[in-house]
Amino acid sequence: MVRASTILPAAAFLLTAALAASVDAQGRPAGVGVADVELRQLTETVPVFAEVVTVREGNIAARVSGTVDTVHVLAGRSVNAGGPLASLDTELAEIALRQAAAR
Repeated sequence: MVRASTILPAAAFLLTAALAASVDAQGRPAGVGVADVELRQLTETVPVFAEVVTVREGNIAARVSGTVDTVHVLAGRSVNAGGPLASLDTELAEIALRQAAAR
């Protein structure tokens, strides 16, 4: 007795071989091309929109309150320790000093 597990794979193989022999590109044999392999540098650019965030941050606090008159540095720029970052408007402080001296 011939087993079905032997007949089915053999039948599938023969059917596949028959179909493959009759397949071609629009009635004619399919063409095959070859190309030489060459080594080239591949450069690809992808436009990306991003926000750059600093790794180090520092808090700034003034010893006195007042209105900022001049900012000496731009955001994101490096600064030296002890260097001025901003200057305050001294007009109100000078008035308060004169009033205190007059008493």
